[in-house]
Amino acid sequence: MTSFSNSPFEIIDALQDDLVTLKSCSQTCLSLLPLCRKYIFQSISFTPDYSVPLIERRGFPRKIILFGNLLDNNPGISDYVQNLVYRIDKSDLEDAEVPRILEKLRRIQSFKLIGEAWDWNTLCPTLQNFFWASSSPP
Repeated sequence: MTSFSNSPFEIIDALQDDLVTLKSCSQTCLSLLPLCRKYIFQSISFTPDYSVPLIERRGFPRKIILFGNLLDNNPGISDYVQNLVYRIDKSDLEDAEVPRILEKLRRIQSFKLIGEAWDWNTLCPTLQNFFWASSSPP
C-alpha cells in the first residue's frame, strides 16, 4: 500500500492557490509541511477584517501580535514570508512588540505600507530600518 507521503510533491505546487487544501495537507503529512508553508505564508496581510464589526474586534489581539505569537513558537515560518501588506495603526507605533515581530521578517521582497500620515522621525529606529530596507531595491 502506498502512503500519501510517496505521492509526487508537485501536487502541492498545483494547489498553491487553494489555501484551505494547503492547510489540510500541511496537517496530514509531516513531509508536506514545509512545501505547504511555502505557499501558506508567502504573502501575509496585516489589515483589519472589516467584515467583522468593530465592536466584535475590540478586546482581541491585532493580527500582527497573533502572528508574532506564531513566530515565537515556529521561528522558521518567517523565512517563508516574501510579500507583506501592513496597515499601520497609531497603536502599532507605540507597541514594542511590532518592531520585534517585523524584525523577524528578513526575506521580504514586496512590501506595501498602508495607513494614515505619520512623521518618519517619530518612528523607532527598528521600524525605520524595516520600512527602509523593505522599500529599497535588493
